[in-house]
Amino acid sequence: MRAFLLSLREQCDPEMAVAVRSMKSLICEWRSHNLFYYLHVFRSRTKDVDLERQQSWWREVFCRVVSFFYFWDL
Repeated sequence: MRAFLLSLREQCDPEMAVAVRSMKSLICEWRSHNLFYYLHVFRSRTKDVDLERQQSWWREVFCRVVSFFYFWDL
């Protein structure tokens, strides 16, 4: 995820979310989408990662907590 986001960051507009938000924040949001999709929770909404420029504080906290349970390699 990190390598992909870094390569995307080099190519994107400096105003886009990938360029503005921290790498940890972006990865946490991506992980939370993956985890919920894998668990069949809100699949229509979690099938795509919608990296928004500014994320609300409660959504940021939620993504960080959920991404803690992300064990994709198991």
